[in-house]
Amino acid sequence: MMGQLRHQSEMLTATTIRIIGRPLRAMEEHRRLIELIEQRDSKAAEQLMEFHILSALEDIVRSRAGSAGEHTHESTLHLKK
Repeated sequence: MMGQLRHQSEMLTATTIRIIGRPLRAMEEHRRLIELIEQRDSKAAEQLMEFHILSALEDIVRSRAGSAGEHTHESTLHLKK
């Protein structure tokens, strides 16, 4: 199961890293996720992880629809500092 999860994660990363703006958003989401884990805020970390994955999938769908590089991603989730 862990091998399959790792494989899916690698495929997602390889795809999203080419989408304009996605790497910077992903780094910010990862930074915030680390903060939440350090604060032991498991509920917020879970919500952010779900958002992170779904927003990556949204970006993939948009890029495959031919709008890569033409859209801006406006998140409905505000990342607190």
